[in-house]
Amino acid sequence: STRKESSAASDVYKRQGIKLDSLVNKKRKNKSNENKKSFEEYRFNTIESYGPNDIFYGTGGFTGYFAFVFDNICCLECNYYGNATYIIPSKGWEQISQLSKRELLISKDIIAKITHTSGWTTEFSKLMKKYY
Repeated sequence: STRKESSAASDVYKRQGIKLDSLVNKKRKNKSNENKKSFEEYRFNTIESYGPNDIFYGTGGFTGYFAFVFDNICCLECNYYGNATYIIPSKGWEQISQLSKRELLISKDIIAKITHTSGWTTEFSKLMKKYY
């Protein structure tokens, strides 16, 4: 089921109107312009493989972030090394996703934070089995 874009989401996140592959390709082309941080596309591919209902990309101060919205959860992902994937409830994700990382971590709304380490795929898979 496709969710309607709310006004809160449209202020910060825009509905992903093109295929995720084209955004990944754009990031890959711009990779040479980035210093120190590398774009790790396998996380996008892993999250997308679960078939989210909607994908939004961040704008303004949230540029680089993507919201993968499923029935019960929303995965907030910034695919650069050194970040993390934040799992939050899909209900109210628009407002929750606008919190700072610090606010999110101390809120009761966060389900999980999966740091971008070698164990990311295993941890993500465990969470998806539980909530997907």
